[in-house]
Amino acid sequence: MTDACLRADGGDSTPLHLPLLIHFDLPMRKDAWLRRLGWVLGSKGHKGRTTGIAMYCVVAGEAADFRVVEGFLSSGRIEVMPVQVEEIFVQ
Repeated sequence: MTDACLRADGGDSTPLHLPLLIHFDLPMRKDAWLRRLGWVLGSKGHKGRTTGIAMYCVVAGEAADFRVVEGFLSSGRIEVMPVQVEEIFVQ
């Protein structure tokens, strides 16, 4: 999902309340980041669900940009998911 897919009016929009948001491109502005999270994951406490997962796909050259996004967090944590590239291709 890209920002172009999200509704701009946010006020009366109904969030999707999905359990997972995958960022393939990092949002560099806090307002864009919050809009993505709010639109896709929804708000805390919706139908008993209190959390969702946001995944960020980051390559080595984007580490500094990722730190910007990490700075948007007021609480919570970002965990690094180790990836062994060779295991992706093993069946």
